[in-house]
Amino acid sequence: CTQGACLDGASVHKVLGTVRGDGVGATSGATVDEAITFVGRVPAPIADFPTDLAIAPGGRHVYLCRLDGLDVYRLNRSNGVLTRVQALADGADGIESLSRLVEVAVSGDGRFVVATSGADNAVSLFERDARTGSIALADVFVDEENQVDNLFRTRPVAVTEAGDHVYVAGLFQEALAVLRRVPDENTHELVQTIEDF
Repeated sequence: CTQGACLDGASVHKVLGTVRGDGVGATSGATVDEAITFVGRVPAPIADFPTDLAIAPGGRHVYLCRLDGLDVYRLNRSNGVLTRVQALADGADGIESLSRLVEVAVSGDGRFVVATSGADNAVSLFERDARTGSIALADVFVDEENQVDNLFRTRPVAVTEAGDHVYVAGLFQEALAVLRRVPDENTHELVQTIEDF
């Protein structure tokens, strides 16, 4: 069954993730009204236990969060086929915030990718190369570290179209955190926490 799905509006490609952990696939149709046909699948363990995905503005790259990592795929806009171009893993290259990723989002301006970890109680923000789609860790916010609170079991995440604010919810603490991009810098700061909805 499908866990996450998103559309590339320009070419009407749909990218799917499955909760059974057997991969991520793509389907294609020429128009919104046309029947969707299956065009390909990236099998496990390359895409083990996908939990969410997002397509970057422009429709050229797909970001897939999985059990313990975040993958970047190049999307062939002519046929919908995916090719993996980068794989980040929890515990590798100094990154310790990718365990049990649950959601991923791309800022509207395409500059950042944001992922939430339910196990690490963390929000990771990655700077994005618009040409290659590759990402590099820019910021991490972890519950109960550096005066950050209410990110326990983070899950839902959203980024404004301008990319200047990130909204993330701490599922178990019934709280919403607001992060703001620092002007002219590739960093973010916590500016508000809303508790007890």
